[in-house]
Amino acid sequence: MTEAPSNDIYRIKVTLRNVRPLVWRRIEVPADITLDRLHRVLQSVMGWADYHLHSFQVGQVTYGEPDPEPDFPDDTVDELGVRLDRIAGAGDSLVYEYDFGDDWEHRLEIEQVCAADREAVYPRCLAGKRACPPEDCGGTGGYAGLLAILADPQHQEYAETREWAGEDFDPEAFDLDAINAALGALDSEPEPDEEEDPYVGPDEDFPSAVPEFTEAHAGQLRAFLTAPGRPPDTLRYEELAGFVFAIACSPEMIMPSEWLPMIFNGQDAGYANLEEAQQVLAAMMALYNRTNHGLQGHRATLPPGIEPRAPAAANLDDGAALGLWARGFTAGHNYLDKLWDAYTPEPLNEELGGCMMVLSFFSSRKLAEAYRGEFERKEPTLEETAETMLRLFPDAMQSYAHIAHSIQTVLRAHRAPPTPARSEKIGRNAPCPCGSGKKYKKCCGATVH
Repeated sequence: MTEAPSNDIYRIKVTLRNVRPLVWRRIEVPADITLDRLHRVLQSVMGWADYHLHSFQVGQVTYGEPDPEPDFPDDTVDELGVRLDRIAGAGDSLVYEYDFGDDWEHRLEIEQVCAADREAVYPRCLAGKRACPPEDCGGTGGYAGLLAILADPQHQEYAETREWAGEDFDPEAFDLDAINAALGALDSEPEPDEEEDPYVGPDEDFPSAVPEFTEAHAGQLRAFLTAPGRPPDTLRYEELAGFVFAIACSPEMIMPSEWLPMIFNGQDAGYANLEEAQQVLAAMMALYNRTNHGLQGHRATLPPGIEPRAPAAANLDDGAALGLWARGFTAGHNYLDKLWDAYTPEPLNEELGGCMMVLSFFSSRKLAEAYRGEFERKEPTLEETAETMLRLFPDAMQSYAHIAHSIQTVLRAHRAPPTPARSEKIGRNAPCPCGSGKKYKKCCGATVH
């Protein structure tokens, strides 16, 4: 039975927690607004781009978008169709969390319940202060550091930080008219259909500056990165995907301005014109966002166009997609070697080493042969070892991402580097198991620049 609509209006104070100076909004929404729509309203009034997952915490209950295929128990209640006036009233407060990596928490305080003004259009924003932080800036601690750098033009990282944040980013900016115009545009956007799959991508649900990554993007990147005129040692699409996975799992956030040039070995990419540059960069950022979104949702998977070959040993052949992904991943991990050394707790060293063994196995036949000797069973064949590694590959991706997320969570909580934890595990500073006498990262691990 459909519930009768309410004529009441909720006036809500929205405050971004643990950010100074305060960032806040005062909004009015229909009391019977559903949580899935309230999420869209909050994205618009705050200025977020809805790149990441979100949830509402009301007492002991968490509402959001449950994982349709969870890897572990998920007690999230589906927000779709849940009316705000059925779970909160005047004087109540709830928490809206956005981006489970940066952990942006918003306190929503229902200040007043009033009758709707027939002349007004709802939802609407009444007042507010300051811009929300840039996406993916590292949470409250990272944003505080970003503000400190932007306030000091003489800082050695000022130019890079300003470029990353954007020349037009002003932390004091607040445009009430623009916010209400964005809210008005919500009425023209399609609402999720309860009879259809609610887990739609951003392009299907609302406009976004960065599109959802598709097979078309994969084809575009594959063609561009292998076209004549690219610099020597430019990463191929499959290598880029592995590289981006490693970058997204970094213990510390790596700005796009730092990792994007590495795709072209620090050289001019050779774009034909500005339009091509914009299209290619948009595809690259869509790939990064797909990867990051999957990590936050505990669904680390290979992107379109990277399917393992059968039999498993065929993934060691030249040009095999999974082998190229492994090369790119290994290059990304090696680039972050010092960060992993500094921040990985000793109890996680063995697990990280195991992940590295699996995820880098298909990067070269030479390394695969060396890893074969690491197995307890005496002299398994390379084909048997490859089958085992391929079977373990999805779990290794999840474990690697989980270790990274655990370290990121600790760093956000303490904001101080722990005592560096050095180890002799494969995949870092250990001697390469191929027997060359060189360090792994200087031998088989150095399969990509």
